[in-house]
Amino acid sequence: MVIAAAVISHGLLAATARKLNPLMVVVAAFFVFAPLSAAIKIPGFEAFKYARLYCSILIVVIGVFLMRAGKPRPAGLVFLLWAIYYMAAAVYGPAPVPGLKLKGLYVLVVVSGLVAAYGVRSMADLRVGLRMILLGSGLFSLILLKEIVTNPGAASAGRLMAFGLNPSRIGQECAPMIICASAVAFYDRSKPWRLLAYGIAAIQALAIISSGSRGGAFMAAIGIFACALPLIRRPVLLAFTVAVIYFAGGFILDAVSPRASERLGDLSFETRRVEWAKGWDYFFESPFIGQGWVSDEGGREGGSTQNMHSVYMQVLAETGMVGAVVFGVMLAFVLWRAFMLYIYARTHHADTRYVYFTVGLMGALLAHCMAESSTIMGSNINGLMLPFTIGLVDRLRELMAQEAPVEVPRKSTALDYDYSEEFGYGGGDQTLAPTG
Repeated sequence: MVIAAAVISHGLLAATARKLNPLMVVVAAFFVFAPLSAAIKIPGFEAFKYARLYCSILIVVIGVFLMRAGKPRPAGLVFLLWAIYYMAAAVYGPAPVPGLKLKGLYVLVVVSGLVAAYGVRSMADLRVGLRMILLGSGLFSLILLKEIVTNPGAASAGRLMAFGLNPSRIGQECAPMIICASAVAFYDRSKPWRLLAYGIAAIQALAIISSGSRGGAFMAAIGIFACALPLIRRPVLLAFTVAVIYFAGGFILDAVSPRASERLGDLSFETRRVEWAKGWDYFFESPFIGQGWVSDEGGREGGSTQNMHSVYMQVLAETGMVGAVVFGVMLAFVLWRAFMLYIYARTHHADTRYVYFTVGLMGALLAHCMAESSTIMGSNINGLMLPFTIGLVDRLRELMAQEAPVEVPRKSTALDYDYSEEFGYGGGDQTLAPTG
């Protein structure tokens, strides 16, 4: 069955490659496999881990060797160099080989995210690609909705824990899904696709609020707000969006557990204090170069990366002050490139909608990094989407230049003839003084 499914899926991927960007189709599959790879109550869930890994490899193979989309760009190259440095730090950690393996998987996800972005062939291709991502996230949303409806015990503790997924994991997986769905709902030209996006986004909003994940909720809010900014010039669509959010939000708040909804209003960091304290302890033990790799022996056989519940704390603990400076320089350069993309789009009167989507999703991911380290572990959607948005910062400028209107030379007519010489006036003399 697995072999047959693989043959059929690869055949469909090849058959539709002319109309659908195969990279975006595989990214859509990643959106399904990544959250399911942590669903420990699904029998044989380990297979989804291999499927997620295979998606990363397939993106690189198709993009680099078949679509020639591996050309490095400034922002993506700087981010990739930082990821390689972060991986190499495991050499001086307590277990170099397992550390390099785990961090190497993250570098693979970084490369696949960049290649997927560089493989976007046009603005229309990006729009269709977001539709594919919508279908992938919609499939996972329907699986999640079925669990919510048929298994009331999934939220018996007050927070949604479907298939054994951690509530915070549910929130952080659904957040990028709802941001991508918002881009389809707000920007797509097809009304059926927009309505489908609103419906899928409503399911994802139900999942995020039911999970009680504050990081996921704030991440989703930042991304949706950024995507909605271009709607100011479209008051009808903006009013419709506000009405949908109002009525759907009211229904969701009535349906979910009060414990989950009340938790979203708690702005304290008590649940992070213990892990952040551990991070500071690791940093003070080796403040200059860090620990190299902070392993969690109890996570799984062979060890796993210990989650400091903050990417910034994780970088500080594992790479020290040197790594923090490198990370800060990389981040500043990427944000500068994003700002320059916005300026370029405004000055050249280009379509800025997908610029808002790209920068908004990137900002939401970086904000979520304050509360979770999983973004740099490569096992979730955020790990793929952060390099994807950084790659789009480079690629969108190229697409804008590529699709800029070209002025076609007009055929000269009698009206274009310069009569200044014939009537005795200098062509450049604005006083029209006689020349002879």
